[in-house]
Amino acid sequence: MVDQETLNKEHEKARQERVNKKKANTSWSEQTNRKEERDKRREKREKKKNWLKEQRSMEAATPDNTSNKRLHSELIDRKSDEDDWDDLAKEERMAKKLRKGEISQQDFDTTFADL
Repeated sequence: MVDQETLNKEHEKARQERVNKKKANTSWSEQTNRKEERDKRREKREKKKNWLKEQRSMEAATPDNTSNKRLHSELIDRKSDEDDWDDLAKEERMAKKLRKGEISQQDFDTTFADL
């Protein structure tokens, strides 16, 4: 007599063969394969995106000293850049007044003698 376990194994094997044959013989099988691959890649991208988002939130939650120093130095750089732009704008306004004749060359030179 055949026991139940071997019968179940044979039945499962036959079922698996039918599934594989059906899958291989279906029309548009290439499209379904491509769709499955696309879905896998999409899931992978979403997992990576979520992981990166978690990493960013973890970094934001645990501030370290180097990032604070970097931010401070960036702020100083920005302020010096803004000061440079302000100086340049002031110089341009004075040059325009000089061209219009509102101020003299001597006044312009004394204002910007340090340059």
